[in-house]
Amino acid sequence: MASDLETDLLPRRAVTILQLTVVTLFSQIGMLATGFLGMNIFG
Repeated sequence: MASDLETDLLPRRAVTILQLTVVTLFSQIGMLATGFLGMNIFG
């Protein structure tokens, strides 16, 4: 029983880390894009 929980924990943690990485990457790209476009529009 304990071994099943341990083997199931690793892929779930990997998926969670992957999702957080993707979300962070897209949010940083969005912040850079909106900041760059905003500076160009107001500049």
